[in-house]
Amino acid sequence: MTQRSVLPDPNRLARLDTAMDAMETELKRLSPWDGRAPAEERRAWLGTPSVRFCEQVLDALEVFPDVLPGDLDIRDVRRIMEDELLAIERLVRRRDRLRRLAAHADAAVHSTGGDLMDTVMEVYSLLAHAGRSGGIKPVPGRGGKAF
Repeated sequence: MTQRSVLPDPNRLARLDTAMDAMETELKRLSPWDGRAPAEERRAWLGTPSVRFCEQVLDALEVFPDVLPGDLDIRDVRRIMEDELLAIERLVRRRDRLRRLAAHADAAVHSTGGDLMDTVMEVYSLLAHAGRSGGIKPVPGRGGKAF
């Protein structure tokens, strides 16, 4: 049987929890999302097509600044829109990184689960060989083969 540490280092898991708590806190500060589906009336952010649309509107605003009400300054409107586009770009990079981290977590779960199943199968084989596996119902594995 393969011998390795059964549990990950508790300090390592505690550090991950602390880091995720901090990320969750900061992300909640950026969005009032409450876990429910986004409101229907909100416009969808489509990534590249939305960026291009924003850039076109900014370009048109430069050509036709007179469309703005008198209390709005074109420089302020441009600055706000450009700041929000930059914020989205930065958030997308972090979102993509979180997705990669989630993929690493999935891989860690699958790897640990695979190690567990290898050990369980070795013990099950010993039980079966000794005629002591009665009543144990194997679970389906890859390709429909039972574990």
